[in-house]
Amino acid sequence: MAIANDILFLALRNAGVNGVGQTPLAEDINDGLVVLNAMIGEWNLERKVQANPVVCPVFPNLTSNVAFWDPYIHLLLTAMSVRLRQIYNMAPAELDVQIAAAAIKAFQAINAQQIAPLLPGTPTTVLGVIYLALRMAGRITDDQLVTAASKDVDDAFQLFVGMVAQWQKKRFLVYVQQEVSVPASTGAQYYTIGPGQDFDCARPSHIAAAYVRIIPGVPPNLVDIPVNILVSREEYANISVKTIETMPAYVFFDTGWPVGRLYWWPVPPANMYGLYITVVTQLPTYTNVGDALNLPPEYQEAMVSNLACRIAAASGQTPNPYVLAMSNAALAALRAANAQIPEMTVPVPHGYRGSDISLVGPGFGRAFVVGQDVVLG
Repeated sequence: MAIANDILFLALRNAGVNGVGQTPLAEDINDGLVVLNAMIGEWNLERKVQANPVVCPVFPNLTSNVAFWDPYIHLLLTAMSVRLRQIYNMAPAELDVQIAAAAIKAFQAINAQQIAPLLPGTPTTVLGVIYLALRMAGRITDDQLVTAASKDVDDAFQLFVGMVAQWQKKRFLVYVQQEVSVPASTGAQYYTIGPGQDFDCARPSHIAAAYVRIIPGVPPNLVDIPVNILVSREEYANISVKTIETMPAYVFFDTGWPVGRLYWWPVPPANMYGLYITVVTQLPTYTNVGDALNLPPEYQEAMVSNLACRIAAASGQTPNPYVLAMSNAALAALRAANAQIPEMTVPVPHGYRGSDISLVGPGFGRAFVVGQDVVLG
């Protein structure tokens, strides 16, 4: 039984404050209780103990049994012996210091290994990835843990969010693309894109492909016409007559924030075409460490190893070469899994003559009217 009076009695004798057969003074016992609880309080302040689910309890009085300490009485005896010798201005015995240090180390390691997993099983949340990354970066060991509310976890989460945001801009690190559409043109010169807009999706950084669908179609034989993408404002500005209406041949994505605009040219007349674009699907947006990953399994190792490298760098350390190699290999695996490279084609519009120069802007030769030839050849 872990009773403070018994522990202090033995600790005072082991420290040499009281001899064999000598009863400790009540004052010594009372002072010892203060020191004992102060020592436990100090252990609770240490991060490696604080990270355990159960806080080390103090002794409310001299006679109450604190069952938590039953397996660890040896730890309390050896540590208190060293503390008491310091209090009584007695030089601690080197052997006692070594025994006390070993006992404390064993206590911390046992606690770290025997506590139930905070997140058992395969990591399915951001916190699971962060814990593994912190261990891989050397911030977590068997002797030093962290809590979910610690500064280490908070910093790692900020790095994690930034990392995923960077991945979003790299096509080969995003596992799927999505198609977004406006079912019927309205005659507008441009259409908005963003959450709740004409093209209702997360605002992309670019569009990967586009086409228009002739309506009314005759299912199942619907007719889709590919549309070229203008990649710069300067290209769109070179079009002289921007308001001409017929089948679109080009689309320009004006990447405004938070809402972008899609300019189709020529302007599709109302209710004559469905407008379709392909954009990179947004990776999940994470707002706290408890969020579910919601990603394919192959992303786990890439996230853990790459986050570990960022944590090491943020701590002023050089990432472990093996971890760095793992991070590169994991990213390469994602690129290989996500790669979708279309065959190269060279479009030659019907009626195109290389010497023609359109007076209304480049690309006019790609504008068609259903059932007719080129509008202007």
